[in-house]
Amino acid sequence: MDAKRIANGPAQKINSEVTTLLPGAATRARCSILSNGKLRLISRSGGQPPRSPLESSWRPNSREGKVTIHAGKLWDGHGPDVLSDVDIV
Repeated sequence: MDAKRIANGPAQKINSEVTTLLPGAATRARCSILSNGKLRLISRSGGQPPRSPLESSWRPNSREGKVTIHAGKLWDGHGPDVLSDVDIV
């Protein structure tokens, strides 16, 4: 990653958990990730990420009925293709 936080090299596997990298949360040494509903800090060199001491009691409001989200682009995680103009119900 360069000084403007733009990827400038190949992707690198640093753990074996399903994770989401939090936007703007990476430094040269570590990344903030969300894994299985838990916030964690992980070393860029890999390893088992310790659980972050940050805890939150906030939960989104639940809704009744159906909600439709229109996604201009969607990657479903099952292959390399990106889907266009998809409704998620």
